[in-house]
Amino acid sequence: MKTDNQISEPSIEAPSERGDGLGGSTVRVGGCPHNYSISVDYKMLHELAQTQPIVCFVDYGTNPTPRDVAVSRCSHGVTQISARGICYIWADTASDFILQCRNNHVEFVLPNRLITQTQHKPDASK
Repeated sequence: MKTDNQISEPSIEAPSERGDGLGGSTVRVGGCPHNYSISVDYKMLHELAQTQPIVCFVDYGTNPTPRDVAVSRCSHGVTQISARGICYIWADTASDFILQCRNNHVEFVLPNRLITQTQHKPDASK
């Protein structure tokens, strides 16, 4: 039985499918939703990871497939996604990185500045 002073475990609702590689998801902690945008555009993730750490969700293990929260890193030509000393993705080429991300169903949180740029992108057709 849960008492008022216990913190509930966060739950993640499935991301929306938008077809543009960008999705939306809601994290609920203690009943309060916190929105963030996620993506499965692995080429974009590889490019972003070259200059900054990116928060990722990655599958590991077997059925039912557990997920972990990890971070991207790039050093000496190697791009990886890891957490707590466990390396889930390790690749020295963009194509290998993308393949491993697909195989591990990686999703990543879009940086705020990227979301703002995407939302306010001028319409080139005008």
